[in-house]
Order: sequence, then C-alpha cells, then structure tokens
Amino acid sequence: MAARNPKEVFLKLLSDVRQGTERTTKVFQELSQIAQDPDVKEALEARIFVSESIRKLSVSLRGLFSILECRLGHRLQALEH
Repeated sequence: MAARNPKEVFLKLLSDVRQGTERTTKVFQELSQIAQDPDVKEALEARIFVSESIRKLSVSLRGLFSILECRLGHRLQALEH
C-alpha cells in the first residue's frame, strides 16, 4: 500500500520499527538461553535491553503522535489546504 501523505509514512515506519525490534528481541532471548559463555550471555542480555527500549520508544512515539494530531489536527488541516 502506497503512503498518501507524510503521516502515513511516519506511522508505517514506527510500525516497522516496533515489529522488527519485537522479532530481534525474541531471537536475542532464545540465543541468551542457550549461550554458555557468560560474556556472550551478558552481551545478548544488553541487546535485549536495548531492543526492548527501542520498542517501548516506538510505542510512546505513536501515542505522542496521536495526542499531537488531536491537539493540532485543525491547524494541520488548515496548512494542508
């Protein structure tokens, strides 16, 4: 589906980021469970933390975008016309 405006592009990118980080977090968790070297396990756990932080940030950004859209919606529509 082609994006019709910058808003759709932004929301699609946020969705892709969230989905990608969810998949990588799952992979890192699985690898961490089978890792035997403590240094490797620690590195994987650090990556899990970073991936989860990125996912939470993308969810927060989408919520913030929705709030801004509600508050500024009428102004944005005026600028588009």
